[in-house]
Amino acid sequence: MGPAFFCLLSCSDPPTPPATPPPSDGLPRYATAPHVQWAGLAPTDRILAVFVDSPGGALDRIAHDPDVATFLNDRFSPIFLPPSLAPDLPEAIWFVDRSGCLRHAPIRPHTPPDFIEAANAVMLNSPPQTYRPAPEKWGIPVPESHPLWLTCASESVTHLPSGK
Repeated sequence: MGPAFFCLLSCSDPPTPPATPPPSDGLPRYATAPHVQWAGLAPTDRILAVFVDSPGGALDRIAHDPDVATFLNDRFSPIFLPPSLAPDLPEAIWFVDRSGCLRHAPIRPHTPPDFIEAANAVMLNSPPQTYRPAPEKWGIPVPESHPLWLTCASESVTHLPSGK
């Protein structure tokens, strides 16, 4: 028999990409999910995915999932707010369009696939819902031109009082 020839092949996962930078308008990076490009409060044409959760909380941990992070970065303008800064909003993920319309009932997904299912429903033109956030109650200055201040223009939607 001839000399033995051994060939070892190994596969490794690609390196973890670096964390995304904090929001460009100075809003602190409250979330711990490092690969989501968390937006600040500058006006946007994208649907907002407003996460109201404690840093490291259940919703923040869902945003850690690579598929969720990719979905958020590609399709939404994600904002993360601790509950103390948005006291009028229960801890959930809120989807608000550029007209100020809530595009889906607030969600509290338990798994990344739950989030992706609801986010897909938002992207498929779910009808406006009946609640508007009240940024005037928040602990941070939301620019008046931001979609969070707008009243949904849909005639079929009624709003809870905003407290203004």
